[in-house]
Amino acid sequence: MSDLRDLLELLHGPPDRWATVRLAVRRWTDSEATGRAMERAAERSRAAGATVVSSRRSHGDDSPVWESLVRAWVDKPGRRSRAEADGPHGASLHVTRGELWWSYTELSGAITNEDEPEVRGGGGLHEVDWMLDPSYLLGGYRFSVTGPREVAGRPAVGARAVRRPETAPGRLLVAEPAFGADELALAVDRATGVVLRGEARSSGEVFALWEAVEAAFDVPLDDGLFRFEAPDGSVARSPGGVFARPRPLSVEEAARRASFTVVIPALVPRGWTMAVLYVPAADRPPRGDTVMVHLGEDGRAPRVRLHETAEPIADNLAWEAVEHRGRAIEVVETPGGLSSSLVEARAEVAGTHVRASGEVERRALLDIVASLAPAPRDLPPFD
Repeated sequence: MSDLRDLLELLHGPPDRWATVRLAVRRWTDSEATGRAMERAAERSRAAGATVVSSRRSHGDDSPVWESLVRAWVDKPGRRSRAEADGPHGASLHVTRGELWWSYTELSGAITNEDEPEVRGGGGLHEVDWMLDPSYLLGGYRFSVTGPREVAGRPAVGARAVRRPETAPGRLLVAEPAFGADELALAVDRATGVVLRGEARSSGEVFALWEAVEAAFDVPLDDGLFRFEAPDGSVARSPGGVFARPRPLSVEEAARRASFTVVIPALVPRGWTMAVLYVPAADRPPRGDTVMVHLGEDGRAPRVRLHETAEPIADNLAWEAVEHRGRAIEVVETPGGLSSSLVEARAEVAGTHVRASGEVERRALLDIVASLAPAPRDLPPFD
């Protein structure tokens, strides 16, 4: 195959070229090269007028290069799937049957939407979804044929995909394999259109790789594959039981419940109201409790949000240290495109780590943070 038209038809579908698949994919990532790719993508976004708050992300370990093996089984007619992975975050398992899903990670434990079927997003095929259906990439890249290939013992056609310059640089395409890529090198299965190998590149540097080491299509799949059992034997919890929803409380009640000193602003713009939300601590995934304070006009979206925790939240933003009204504060401001600037500030007040953000003037946000003081724990006496 050497014709671009044939390649595009292969990538586009039709979707019935295969009914079942058993796939094993080696996933390789260079974290340092990924960081450089994301920085370059962020610069392109800023040059195009987009707001970029943080461009670097952590994979959660100290290894500059890591590998994982993803195994997937998909039964399209039966709407069933299973995905297993062993990577830098530990083992994971995801099973779907129709609209129902079960998910396990070492950090979060077992979760299912059996009791909350309206909760979506637990499929777990995100690592290989784009390989099984690369048609999502057609709108964001320009393709060319590079020649014949062979991957996992299967004939493939090599392709080069260069990101379209008219695509917003900071926009993450649906099912895009890697944020920051300006070019993809692909090997596409001749019979099915499935991507068997993909390299993500930025300025010619390879920072991520997906390579099928096994690919078998239209093979029988045992029903037992699609029955979920957590590797640690735990019972799957509902998403609502794992990811606690913020509870609106009075200032005093939040101050009594929090494990840290809740602080509130003494200086609030005229006409603004304050709402306080509390999120309790959890063992799995482990997290401390949190208090959120929203400020703004009554009945409208908050103009300023305060996020309060006992421990600081790590990031890679370029914070600027300032002193405002006698308080040490760090601030960062990212110019927006069509919207106002996004301003963030952080400070430690009475031992509590506070992070504030809002589309307000820098001085207005600093005034609010500088006025923070411990909240009352008890209601004022009734006369």
